[in-house]
Amino acid sequence: MADSLQSGIQALKKGDALSAIQIFEQVCSETTINVQDQFQAQGWLVRAYLKAGRSSQAEALCQQLIQADNPKIRQWAAKMLEKVPAQSAAIQPQSKQTSATAPSDSFSGDLPHPLARLAPTEPLTPEAVEQILEEGIKRLRKRDYRAAIAALEDFIRGADDSYPNYAWGKTSLAKAYKGNEQYEAAIALCQEMLETDRESTRAWARDFMKTLPGDLINPTLEQNTPIFVGSKETTDRPDTLSPSKSPPQQKNRPGEFSSSTAPLKTRTDSTRTGQSYRQRAAAKDLTPQALSGLAHGCISLLASLLLFVLFADSIAANVLGLLRMAVPVVILLRTKDPVVKANAKEATNYAITAIVLLIIVYLGSFFLALGAAAILIGAWPIFLLIGLFILIYSIAFSIWPIYAAVVSARQLGRIVRYPNWLVLRVLDTK
Repeated sequence: MADSLQSGIQALKKGDALSAIQIFEQVCSETTINVQDQFQAQGWLVRAYLKAGRSSQAEALCQQLIQADNPKIRQWAAKMLEKVPAQSAAIQPQSKQTSATAPSDSFSGDLPHPLARLAPTEPLTPEAVEQILEEGIKRLRKRDYRAAIAALEDFIRGADDSYPNYAWGKTSLAKAYKGNEQYEAAIALCQEMLETDRESTRAWARDFMKTLPGDLINPTLEQNTPIFVGSKETTDRPDTLSPSKSPPQQKNRPGEFSSSTAPLKTRTDSTRTGQSYRQRAAAKDLTPQALSGLAHGCISLLASLLLFVLFADSIAANVLGLLRMAVPVVILLRTKDPVVKANAKEATNYAITAIVLLIIVYLGSFFLALGAAAILIGAWPIFLLIGLFILIYSIAFSIWPIYAAVVSARQLGRIVRYPNWLVLRVLDTK
């Protein structure tokens, strides 16, 4: 479907409006079309009608769009409707043999918004939102930017700003856009984040925009576009451009197109994702940061020293020393927050590695000492290199959980990773 849509856009840009109309009408008639592609196709179809001189069809479709619930869509449709009388007299119908000329200046001003695919759809459940966000972050860390973009765009469409990790999802999507060289989309997303109420998000967007090509950055985004992204100023998020007041029409057969389609449900406050998320965000709940810090902190050297100071060399200290390794496992099994879960997985991998090393040292200490002596006698430089590696590894192994606990507790939405050479990757956290 996306390929067909792009083919129509390219045909229209080359001046072949009739071919573009056929493609866009075919896309709109598909029963399996998703909402964002429908937004794209109907917006471009208006432009194609005007380009081909079919003012009556363009007017009919604009009349449909002007009844949408989203005020930005109504504004665009009204603006395009004003162009119909002027363009109907000036533009003559074109044939399929129209030469492939460059688009005019007036046409280039109506190109789709870089964030057109982020138009909201049906809200997702909190569990689905968490899974999609975690998948997108995992793909981003693997530098699989296309897969990351697909998942993170699904997250943005299915969630809203009441979700505590919504800003994190947007910043991750901006990184994925940059990695995939979709610079205009990254810039548009950053400019959207500059309008948020959170200063930390605005500061991140300003800094990130400095890493993007400067010649593409404009002070404002284009407003006269076929597609609009839902914003904080609007509470109504339509799932279609169809008129909300018109009665349902007969479903078209494949290959046919009608300028009126049946309306779908709009998103209301009662159907939005996670009322509890909205309450937690408003109350500035620090529970995710506290749990992430606890998962890393309880397995750190500081926790061992604290137990030693409180209980000296008692049985309680030994028992608690073992039980503290189970804390990240409990957090991992109980939490639903994707950031806390990821931090708990990292801490669990560390705990498993610590237990494995303890077993190796306890059971194989004699053989380790014998092997070290043999290496020292036969090849002492190798012994020094091994000793240096063990020293560096021990220092890093002791310090890293402390660093992870401090960083994850102070920075909202931060996942602290342990180096692959430091811990065993028993649980997949990529």
